[in-house]
Amino acid sequence: MDMMQSFTNKAKILVLFANCYDMVADGRQVAGCSVHYLFWGEQGEALLEQSEYDVSKSVGVQRAKVSMDSAMRVRVPIAPAIYEGTFETRVGGDGKPVLRLVDIAYYSNVEFKERFVPGLVVPGMIVHKEPETPAEHALAAAAEAGRTDRKSGK
Repeated sequence: MDMMQSFTNKAKILVLFANCYDMVADGRQVAGCSVHYLFWGEQGEALLEQSEYDVSKSVGVQRAKVSMDSAMRVRVPIAPAIYEGTFETRVGGDGKPVLRLVDIAYYSNVEFKERFVPGLVVPGMIVHKEPETPAEHALAAAAEAGRTDRKSGK
């Protein structure tokens, strides 16, 4: 296999941030577009890695970052949002595979919302009771609507 051979793959990614830069570094002009992203999966499952509830271990998902040509910035009009990323896999100088984002296309907006996990207790957490049944959800929605009406004077 030719060491310079590359393979391309597509994957959904959650782009968190994109910005162009144009600066002088080490005495030379450097320009490009920085894109920060997370792998998404089909429905966001790539973000749901199982965490251990152990504060001595890492938790969460670390974002990836790539520098691309400045012209790629127009391909990222909205963030955060879901994009289809085209990745190139090449063999790096150390012989290990290197995955690099080489193209990007808008796919959809994304919505973040809280999610109650029944039975989850974390030291120092703020305890609250989430509605558990459809009837409780309806009562909570009606109560919230009443609070909104009182605030607006209706």
